[in-house]
Amino acid sequence: MKQKTFLLHKLTGEALKLFVQKKPEFIIVGASGWLGMATLQLLSDHLKISEKVTCFGSIKKTLKLLDGTTLVQHPLEELSDYPKGKADYLLNYAFLTKENERTFKQQEYIKLNRQISIKVFNEAKRIRVANLSTISSGSVYSKERSIVSDLSKNPYGYLKKEEEVLFSGLKDLGMKVVIPRVFNLSGPYSNKKEFYMFSSLLAQALKSNEMVITSKKRIFRSFISTSDLLSTIFGSMKLLNEGESVIYDTCGDSVVEIGELALQVKDLINKKAKIIRPDIDESLSPDKYIGSRSEYESLINKLEIKESSLQDQIVNTSEYMKVAYNLK
Repeated sequence: MKQKTFLLHKLTGEALKLFVQKKPEFIIVGASGWLGMATLQLLSDHLKISEKVTCFGSIKKTLKLLDGTTLVQHPLEELSDYPKGKADYLLNYAFLTKENERTFKQQEYIKLNRQISIKVFNEAKRIRVANLSTISSGSVYSKERSIVSDLSKNPYGYLKKEEEVLFSGLKDLGMKVVIPRVFNLSGPYSNKKEFYMFSSLLAQALKSNEMVITSKKRIFRSFISTSDLLSTIFGSMKLLNEGESVIYDTCGDSVVEIGELALQVKDLINKKAKIIRPDIDESLSPDKYIGSRSEYESLINKLEIKESSLQDQIVNTSEYMKVAYNLK
């Protein structure tokens, strides 16, 4: 099961060189989320993660990979007890994401996210970790592609930009700081299948013979795999000198409209599935959430990353979902 499910979920290119000479120490903050679990799976190919990876999150819990490997996630406040100078890498995934804006009052949402960012920033500075990455978002851009400037209108995007500035300052202490602006992801450990387009279509195709699209407007996206994302993060850390930082958009090698994506899911996952969609209203502006490809493609080439095609991403994510959600 493990070989089939994770056949395409691997680090590639320069990132692999991190594990050649020594087995580095990692801190993962926000470990129980999608990116945290996907990262643990990737690292388990190269490290004994129970000895080399320390996980933190909102609460104490046991994390379990699909191959049965378990690891304890410690409460975030215990990051203060982590020894100075021990970790080589800190990966920060902790943040209340956009959908959580509905759960909290706006001021509480802003306060909690700032508390998380400042806590991780202060501990990274105290520990003096050599390599750090925090995940930003395409939400830092307005529809006009300018950087968001109104906290009340776009709290998530504004706070992510604020976090970019905060963590970029760690380069002044000699750290290497890598900050990808993530747009659309695929891959094992994907969650919130009702919220994300990619996993929603896959879940529908796996559990029934219908894929329902409700939008009357055209929706365009470009997806990358979590393994490619982590390969660019780790690879960039090898490219940077001490005291340097980089911020870049993520963008796949193709742009796909949701109807075309559904057709590819149908072809690869369930040929019997019927795609149900209302007629397109051409008077509605298309929904486009796509990063700039130029710098990301440059990293893919420089770092010799074997980029996952959209078809690969569909197959790999569906193999995970079959097991994780008991779908077919």
